[in-house]
Amino acid sequence: MKKLYYLIAAFFAIINAGLNAQSCNTLSSFPFKETFETDSPTRSCWTQQVIGGHYPSYDGWAYKKGSGGGVDYNIVNAHSGQLNACAQIAANSPDAKVRLISPVMDVTALQTPTVSFFMGQEAWGIYQNLLNVYYRVSPTSEWITLKNYNFNVPEWKQQIINLPEKSSQLQICFEAVMKTGRSNVLDDIVVGNSDSVETYPSACAPSTPSNNFETGTGDLKLLYLANDFNVAAHTNLTVTSIILNTIDKGGIESFDIFIMKAGPDGLPLDAVKAYNTIVPDTVTDLNEREGFTFRKNTFNLPEPLVITGGAVGSRYWLVVKAVNKVPENASFIEATSIRNSGKETYYSNDGSIWRAVNNGVDGVFTLVGSCVETNPTDSYCMPRFNFLMPIDQVKIGTINNTSTAEVGYEDFSVIKTDLERGKTYPITINAQTYNSSSTQALTAFIDWNQNGFLGDVGEIYNLGKVNASNGNTITYQLSIPLTANLGDTKVRIISEAFNYPTYSCSVFDQGQAEDYTFTILKETLAVTETDKKISTIIFPNPAKDMVNIKNDKGIKKAEVIDMNGRKVMESTSKTIDVSRLTTGQYVIKITFDDGKTDTQKLIKQ
Repeated sequence: MKKLYYLIAAFFAIINAGLNAQSCNTLSSFPFKETFETDSPTRSCWTQQVIGGHYPSYDGWAYKKGSGGGVDYNIVNAHSGQLNACAQIAANSPDAKVRLISPVMDVTALQTPTVSFFMGQEAWGIYQNLLNVYYRVSPTSEWITLKNYNFNVPEWKQQIINLPEKSSQLQICFEAVMKTGRSNVLDDIVVGNSDSVETYPSACAPSTPSNNFETGTGDLKLLYLANDFNVAAHTNLTVTSIILNTIDKGGIESFDIFIMKAGPDGLPLDAVKAYNTIVPDTVTDLNEREGFTFRKNTFNLPEPLVITGGAVGSRYWLVVKAVNKVPENASFIEATSIRNSGKETYYSNDGSIWRAVNNGVDGVFTLVGSCVETNPTDSYCMPRFNFLMPIDQVKIGTINNTSTAEVGYEDFSVIKTDLERGKTYPITINAQTYNSSSTQALTAFIDWNQNGFLGDVGEIYNLGKVNASNGNTITYQLSIPLTANLGDTKVRIISEAFNYPTYSCSVFDQGQAEDYTFTILKETLAVTETDKKISTIIFPNPAKDMVNIKNDKGIKKAEVIDMNGRKVMESTSKTIDVSRLTTGQYVIKITFDDGKTDTQKLIKQ
């Protein structure tokens, strides 16, 4: 009988799978939305690729609820529905890359092709996973970088990216780079015109909702009760009101409420703001049970409170204590077993020693406010090293800096040099090695487009490796791109044992990092008779479909570069089809047969 039951169950499972699957034809109906739910007709059309993993049966993207795994993680639910995509890798496969690749899409009919998605990548102590987003114009073409995310995103956050090219075979790739942080998560991916992509309000104002008046926790007249929340990296949360759900008999006279920042152990440590002996502006009775009343208490703050996420995101705590109207009665925070934050409710007798409540619940509260993203260039991320191996000297232009500090990261951003676009400069670095047979690899990360991320395409330079045979010194000829933004530009030099670092903000084994500033100047126009003969015209300009290059010289190649410094096209012809490009401004860099170059600005209609 049991065998018959399993056969019937298997039969219906196959039928349901057939109903939910599709033939994975090219998608051409937009807006297209992927929810990763079990009943999604397109979830099975997403493919995966694992680079550097060791356990094929485990490594990859799984469809589950929240980020999962370990303890004390903050993203415990899907952004919507029940499931989301979650990157996972075996514990002994660090630095693996896990790719989730979209079905093929024909986006040629879209006027302003755009991709929107919700993501999270919560730091785990000093460790931080990364997310790279790519696109390609066909399944056989090269991936092109759209965006890199290398900072802590402890709650669901929407990202919107304009797609720079149109194609009848376009694909998008989400690459999780596993750096021992908490899992990367994705949900509610939408592709369509920019006006069809729904922009959600920021979700950084924390809230743990009621679960149908499930239970309560603590005793507010005796204990300090604390509930945690996170503010994402490069985000300021401005709180105007606090809503706190309580359970009492006879009413609460007053409250002491504190906003506290977490210490190294993740528990409340430093008070950011204290509101002593305050009463709610409004009290709403919600439910009655066994002589106790569930109430919603709303406190309008006397002035807005700004809570900052900083460069990597921050954990805070809402801490509450109360005085009852009837002293002998108890009062509690309403609580729910559906966790909505990294830690359960904690309690303390004196506000200094904290313990988790026994039943592992979250208190019900809401911080009412708004979120503003800050400029990431105000606080570039900071690399970390397990062991120090110093960089002794850096020379380029007018920079000639000898450093001796015994720390993993040194910020010399106040030390600057002027560099001109289009010119090449020698950069010389002397760095230490562990012994005469060891090697340190040196890499420069240069934020040419000044977008706050050190590592876009064209911004990473493997300068060379130092060892005893070259006197622990290398010299590299650094060419300044014609597309580099003018003004002050962040530069990071990283020394790492043996292998070139690929990210500017990892946890490295052995080495050191130093930051400097390049002040980029406009290129000097050539005035020699030879250079005057290079007279290039591109037409029509603005252009919709085809662009022609007029010049007496033969061309070796013409590269089309967007305003973020990404090369989006390359041609060896004097006639270029730009119909796939999205509307905007571009630079065409032309390399002639004799090696000379010229640049022209293009406006794409």
